[in-house]
Amino acid sequence: MKEATDIIVETGNPAMLDQTVQQFGAVVIQTDFNKPTYMQRDGGYVVRCFGDPGFLKFAIEKQGYGKIIKTLDELV
Repeated sequence: MKEATDIIVETGNPAMLDQTVQQFGAVVIQTDFNKPTYMQRDGGYVVRCFGDPGFLKFAIEKQGYGKIIKTLDELV
């Protein structure tokens, strides 16, 4: 069983997405903790989910927080 899943999400505001998904057991991966710089890949931001990725993807898309581009097979 995997402990985490990385999901690529298209969003206009990764900082707001990060604040939101933290409530669901996930984070947008930061590349610099001194300023809000977030990891990008394949046209979106990397969201690491530590809970149910199906629920997280549903919440992101249905609540309008962003658009799911894809789920990665491995962690970045």
